[in-house]
Amino acid sequence: MNDADHEQLFRSWLRDYRGIVAKVASSFTSSASDRDDLVQEILLRVWAAMPTYRAEARPGTWIYRIALNRALTWRDDESRSRCRNVPLLNPVDPREAGEGPSERIEQLYAEIRRLDEIDRSLVLMSLDGCSYREMAEVMGMSESHVGVRLTRARKTLTERLAPLREEVGYGR
Repeated sequence: MNDADHEQLFRSWLRDYRGIVAKVASSFTSSASDRDDLVQEILLRVWAAMPTYRAEARPGTWIYRIALNRALTWRDDESRSRCRNVPLLNPVDPREAGEGPSERIEQLYAEIRRLDEIDRSLVLMSLDGCSYREMAEVMGMSESHVGVRLTRARKTLTERLAPLREEVGYGR
């Protein structure tokens, strides 16, 4: 693949899957600055890994795996502080990726961030409509284990978000 094809494919994937990147970054960070940094880190990893993509998985599943792996190791990576202000691309704004600035959405993300890393990852993929098979492939676990973890995570979120549900009159 020549450089022009590589760039065209990357731009196509960015257009199609930037919501995945934005959601992962939003769920693993608590500030806009950190979110933007993580988005750039993820996109850089996708760009660098493109030559190894073999189409055994859908591009979205492959990008999810890269995004989650980078998010899981991001906090411990010292390189973040070394090249903090190098703009690689325009960062993805969650509002452009289908997210709104609403307080309720932010409360949901805050609760998702409180989940452990595996449950957080599964909830994100579930919100994006991934199948249990896709989640199992990305996370390296069985489909039944995905189901158990996801059920527990949903129950935890439901309990934690009960006050918000009551506030907006959900379930009446």
